[in-house]
Amino acid sequence: MKNAALITLSTLLAAALGSCVSVDARNGPYAPTTGSSYERQVIGALGETKVSAEQRQLVLAAYDRMAPLLKQNDAEDLRLQRSWESLDPHAADYQAQVEAVAQQAAGLAADRLRALAQFNQSVASTLDSAQWSRWSLAMRDERAAFENAQRLDPTFRPGER
Repeated sequence: MKNAALITLSTLLAAALGSCVSVDARNGPYAPTTGSSYERQVIGALGETKVSAEQRQLVLAAYDRMAPLLKQNDAEDLRLQRSWESLDPHAADYQAQVEAVAQQAAGLAADRLRALAQFNQSVASTLDSAQWSRWSLAMRDERAAFENAQRLDPTFRPGER
């Protein structure tokens, strides 16, 4: 009997957790409380922009194409930061080593900007001009709220970054 109850409880927990990560879980009136800060900003901006279900799915699909690139970029950026921190400033070629890391970091910044620009272009081509204006303002406000640790969106919790 205990095993059956445990199996039932485990099944219900798995179903509940599964719904948190599904695309449909992002379609509620509020942005998710998990996921990257940028994802929450995008979903918050979608909530402020009057979009059709089809437009919403197109924007989310564009985000889903971009997100792995940003995640990979963040991981590489962290690797470079650690690489720079491990350099010995007493080494004769220290400045040359720093320059090599700086060049790699510049490439990462350029790659990130390209990925974000591709996403913006996808969104801009999906929305009409009035929607794009609302989207742009909402993204600006979402970004400012995140940067200032304010809670314009209920998904931004105090101290969350």
